[in-house]
Amino acid sequence: LTALKIREHFPIIVAADDVTKSKPDPETYLKCFARLQETDPTLQKSECIVIEDTSGGAQSALDAGIAVLGLATTGPAEKLAHATRVEPNLAGVTVERLMEWFP
Repeated sequence: LTALKIREHFPIIVAADDVTKSKPDPETYLKCFARLQETDPTLQKSECIVIEDTSGGAQSALDAGIAVLGLATTGPAEKLAHATRVEPNLAGVTVERLMEWFP
């Protein structure tokens, strides 16, 4: 995020060091959602999207109750078939498309 100069757009980050159970356990996404809710108590999981490129990560987010945009950048799309939506990469993914795909 820092290298891409977009770190300031991510006020909350939950990393492997912040959890006791790793993916595919949903702890990472549950903890992240809880931290987001601290800043906005009205936030609902239905207003969130997780972007994942692994099957275990996608399952983790789904088990946390959050929709998943699966990116087939590190493996075949078939391994992400359980994601809410699968795209080959981020090319062409816009806020407008996200709002269409995840109403």
